[in-house]
Amino acid sequence: MAQEIRISSEKIKSAFTNSSFAEKVKADIHEAHTLGVSGVPFFVFNNKYEVSGAQPIAVFQEVLETVLNEQSDIQVLYMHGSVCTPDENC
Repeated sequence: MAQEIRISSEKIKSAFTNSSFAEKVKADIHEAHTLGVSGVPFFVFNNKYEVSGAQPIAVFQEVLETVLNEQSDIQVLYMHGSVCTPDENC
């Protein structure tokens, strides 16, 4: 499965044997508790706007438009078919 999404088996093994990945997961869990997340899905945009639960597309459009309008310099990157690995290599 990992190879289907272009993640090498070495990186998968590293994720399970290297403590840095576990530390990142623990940090994410801590942040979720700090934000009061009690279920999934839960989305945070720009460290400011939160959307909890399954919402209609219009809710996401509104949040994204708000974030976009608040940005003075924003770069939009369109990625088609790309995958990011846990270590943020895209």
